[in-house]
Amino acid sequence: MGYVIYSTWERKAFEHFEDAVAYARSFAEAKAQELASANAKEGGGTEIEVSLEQKDIYADSNGLSNDIYIETRIEAVATEKSDWI
Repeated sequence: MGYVIYSTWERKAFEHFEDAVAYARSFAEAKAQELASANAKEGGGTEIEVSLEQKDIYADSNGLSNDIYIETRIEAVATEKSDWI
């Protein structure tokens, strides 16, 4: 069984769950930083901070066995402090 991460920018396969999650978290953080930095240059923002949220989704097996893994969602949010504050 393999794991695939996908985003607007890429799709990549991994053999191990831990490797896929580690890569996805790193990629999401870097992409959020990159996009926020570009926006900050235009708007005069500084001090970019990125936060990550991870949610593992499982289907309920009604007690027949362990719950069934469906997907992991990773969300990166970048905030910046404006120069005028």
